[in-house]
Amino acid sequence: IASCLVGSEMCKETGIGLVFGLMTRIAATGALLYLYFATLWGEHFSAGYIWVLPNGGWEFSALWMIVILVFTITGGSNISIDIRMHNKAPKWLNWCFR
Repeated sequence: IASCLVGSEMCKETGIGLVFGLMTRIAATGALLYLYFATLWGEHFSAGYIWVLPNGGWEFSALWMIVILVFTITGGSNISIDIRMHNKAPKWLNWCFR
């Protein structure tokens, strides 16, 4: 039960980070890992490619993993909170605010 609670909280916090652009790269990496392991442990890879099968497939999850990977690589946009915090953050933490 504890792992389910940690996973649901992680999913909620990564969603907030992606919506508002707060530590976008870290939030996107957390969402990417959560989605990958949920697909892996939910046995969707073994179900096949088509996501409308009774047990579901991994096609829809793969689509969202690719979309989230873009945010992991590029970071937030010019209107995100990251841009405003970039100059105020310590130098060792600047990589996650670009």
